[in-house]
Amino acid sequence: MTPRFTTLVRLLLILGFCHPAEADGDREAWLSEKRLIIENVRSGKDDETAVEELGRLVRSLGGKEKSLGDDERLLFQEAVETLSSDPSYAQHFASRIARITDEEIAKTWTEHSSQRGWYFQTLTELRRPETIKILGELVFDERDPWKSEDWGDGGRPYSNCYHAVETLHKLGLRNPPVARDYPDVYGDVRTWQLWYEQVRAGTRTFSFEGDDTIYTLAGPVKESRESGPSPGSKVAPPPADPMEKSSGGKLALAAI
Repeated sequence: MTPRFTTLVRLLLILGFCHPAEADGDREAWLSEKRLIIENVRSGKDDETAVEELGRLVRSLGGKEKSLGDDERLLFQEAVETLSSDPSYAQHFASRIARITDEEIAKTWTEHSSQRGWYFQTLTELRRPETIKILGELVFDERDPWKSEDWGDGGRPYSNCYHAVETLHKLGLRNPPVARDYPDVYGDVRTWQLWYEQVRAGTRTFSFEGDDTIYTLAGPVKESRESGPSPGSKVAPPPADPMEKSSGGKLALAAI
């Protein structure tokens, strides 16, 4: 490959328009590499690098299942199952969101703000109670690290509450509080806050499309619960800021 073509391929990989198997012409080697990462994570040999790699794989293939080959589709399913098997993996991505937000507010960032959005994309595929708790807390995080910046026509990065609304909408919840094809990330914040207040109080359960299991934040339950404040009720503030000060002065996501 010429340097220019290699650069183009890398850009396409980042944007998700192709995967390494197509780029290198070595599909089997790519599949074997990703399977090894999955096995290492499952066997307890995982580290942050492996979890990050699985996250990249999940968000690059997520939403494209219909266009994937059988091997790639199975690989995607195995990666999602692996990341969904332990709450600490979802917490890993939540911690990354918290760290990037901290750095944006302190203006000491080492990663681009778009990286926050990538971690939310990964959480979109992890349909577990811990994901609901992470997103439910973040839907109250209305801080805007970029409110004083002039972005012109470029568009300002989302606050975490807007990312959380978009991710909750895409998560595949049954009977979500907002029934429409596309989320109104700005207009739906209060509705999702009210919904999560009910979930957190234990008066509302939730479930995911394609899964008959009924959940609370504590785990599966036998019967659904739909009682709670009626739509339009005033939303009470969360009992604690979803981002709280740590001993080092940094902001960290509340323990999940």
